Amino acid sequence: MLLASSGVAADGLQVSWASAERQYGKPLLLQISTAAARPALTDLDLSGLDRDFFLPPGQAVTELLKGGGQVVRLPLYARHPGQTQIPALRLAELSSTPLPVTIEPAQDDRDHTPITVAFEPLPAQVWLKQGINVQAQVRTRTPYLSFERNEAAHPALAIATTPLRRESIADGDTVHRLGWMLYAQSPEAVALQLPPLRLRRGGVITHVFYPPRLQLQVLPLPDYVPVTLPVGRLSAELALPSRLLLSGRLQQLTLTARGDGVQAVDLQSLGQQLQGDAWLRVYPFSAAPGESSAGETRLVFTVPFMARTAGIGEFPGLRLQYFNPDKGKIETAWVRPGIVLALAPWFFYLLSAALLGVVAWLALRLGRALRQRWRSLCAYGRALRLARQARTAADIKVALNLIAAAEHWPGNLTLQQWCRQWQLQYPGQTTIADELTRMQAWRYGRAPDCLPALRAVLSALCHRRYPLLRLLPA
Repeated sequence: MLLASSGVAADGLQVSWASAERQYGKPLLLQISTAAARPALTDLDLSGLDRDFFLPPGQAVTELLKGGGQVVRLPLYARHPGQTQIPALRLAELSSTPLPVTIEPAQDDRDHTPITVAFEPLPAQVWLKQGINVQAQVRTRTPYLSFERNEAAHPALAIATTPLRRESIADGDTVHRLGWMLYAQSPEAVALQLPPLRLRRGGVITHVFYPPRLQLQVLPLPDYVPVTLPVGRLSAELALPSRLLLSGRLQQLTLTARGDGVQAVDLQSLGQQLQGDAWLRVYPFSAAPGESSAGETRLVFTVPFMARTAGIGEFPGLRLQYFNPDKGKIETAWVRPGIVLALAPWFFYLLSAALLGVVAWLALRLGRALRQRWRSLCAYGRALRLARQARTAADIKVALNLIAAAEHWPGNLTLQQWCRQWQLQYPGQTTIADELTRMQAWRYGRAPDCLPALRAVLSALCHRRYPLLRLLPA
């Protein structure tokens, strides 16, 4: 949408748009003309455009008109969508009025869905050697996009590109994150225009997004900070293969060092702190970059080591010393691997054999106990079935003998002996003894029939001893 077609000043500079394109990420063609032959429009100061627009160098086209006039056409890229303006331009005695314009949000050329681009704000001041993460977030409906960007360079900065990362979010959009890591190398004022992000869709570059111009003041480190000290927060993890080692055997530990805004070269010194002593021998380590997030550097050290002798020892602690740029001071943290036990190989194998023997003995004992338990359960099950079907005192006696066998009592017990064994093993449970006494009297005709009550008591006894028997059908 065009809010104004031109801006004309009384003294002769006319500013207008030479094309209808107003979309963010697309080239906008600005035309500046004058009827005067002098001064030349190539001398026009265009620095006022830099805050909201980017003019690719060498792409301005100047044309001389018949009658002595001049016109220059400038391809511009807006740095952001929304309301902005072409500021008033001045060339000697010539000037123009501001030209308001609305830059429309970027859209996918194929499906016309919105493309949202956001560059994270940057600090105005940083410390020497401090890392700055310049990150762009591009939110699109489709994940099938690619991005191109050139390498950036500046004499006062070490610059590395950060890899592209994609994240699917809840509403189905995809967020693409990419950018640059900048490391200040010289205490001075730094001005830098980073290269554009070129969005490629279907093999064609459809949009070009220019980051804001970078203006940084790099502060020198305090005099007490050594030049080799990392600038940025550090953390580290030490992973031992085991707390139990074999003396004389080569082992490997892993040291993972992380630096927030720290260059990988500043992390190399951490691995050099792992030194051996009279008990521990440390061999030269290897280091490789690890998977890291934006703004973070990760280095993984693989350190071979060997305990010289058997005994209890401790790995040397790792000191993390760094300059905290947020607090402006040196901080120190320690990583302590802890105590380990080293055994002589012969003792380890002897101890392993002894433990295996103990485990085998326990397994045999457990197997025997389980077998006995199973046999006892089966005997109680048979006794329960007999008790439920008992019609005579002899049937009850067979069931009692099965219970005696399950409890490993002597065989062929009399009723009185059976009751005595039961009360010795399960004191307080006298109901069965009372019913057996009634059954003895019933056998000799001195009491009424007690089989129904005895069957119920024996069934309850079996259920109490093995609750699983309740699952048997009555």
